[in-house]
Amino acid sequence: MVYAEFAIGFATLADCDREIEQFDLTHADISRQAAFRAAQAYKLYRRAGGSRSNVLADFLIGGHAAALEIPLLTRDASRFRTYFPELELIAPQGA
Repeated sequence: MVYAEFAIGFATLADCDREIEQFDLTHADISRQAAFRAAQAYKLYRRAGGSRSNVLADFLIGGHAAALEIPLLTRDASRFRTYFPELELIAPQGA
């Protein structure tokens, strides 16, 4: 999901991959455990009145980080704190 969001800014796969190579990133497939955790958090979000807008990807990202027990870099810390309290978040000041 993160790759897809990042790739929007590039004309070709090669251009996108070349840009990503500049960072120390790891590509990881999402597990069923991560997808299930995302679904549970998304269900809580919808029950709390959350919209059906394109936020499911955020929950998949949160579920993935939770399942791998890795920190998550985000500008939307409040949503992740609410639905993934177990996550260590790295967020800009005020996020």
